[in-house]
Amino acid sequence: MKLHVVAHYLDIFIASVFLFSFLSKVNQITVFKSEIFSYKVLPVYLVALAAYSVLILEFAIFIASSISYPSLIKEFIVIALLVFFTTFLWIKKRRTGSSTCGCFGKAKVLNNNPFLRNFILISVVVLKCFLPFYHATVLESIYTVLGIAIIMLLINISLFFGDKKEWAHWKQ
Repeated sequence: MKLHVVAHYLDIFIASVFLFSFLSKVNQITVFKSEIFSYKVLPVYLVALAAYSVLILEFAIFIASSISYPSLIKEFIVIALLVFFTTFLWIKKRRTGSSTCGCFGKAKVLNNNPFLRNFILISVVVLKCFLPFYHATVLESIYTVLGIAIIMLLINISLFFGDKKEWAHWKQ
């Protein structure tokens, strides 16, 4: 397998992670805002701005990674964002004793160990920095974006129906 193909697959992986994170936060924006407030780092009047800024950045990372934007700027932004998130997690842990986060909504596997998750994601992005660029055609980029979006939509639908089952169980 050629290294530029590995770079493309890593781009797809990064795009998928950030789209899933984006969709998890958009679907529960008030929960996300309260999560930001629970870090006790920002004043209340900046929480909404921070929430929407994170959403815009995550969606931009999804688009840039989906189309395999050939620039290291994208990787540096991802690394900076993950280091920023990890720093906030560390501050939250020191202040509250809790290091959990709800960054991925109902996906408990991704929320249980945020330090490990962020370290793995940073490692993947750093690895990608040393791989050759993959120059995707416009058609490949469109197929990639649509494919990732459809998969994330299916995951969100399955999570939604899982919640419906849980609610029905509690109503009995």
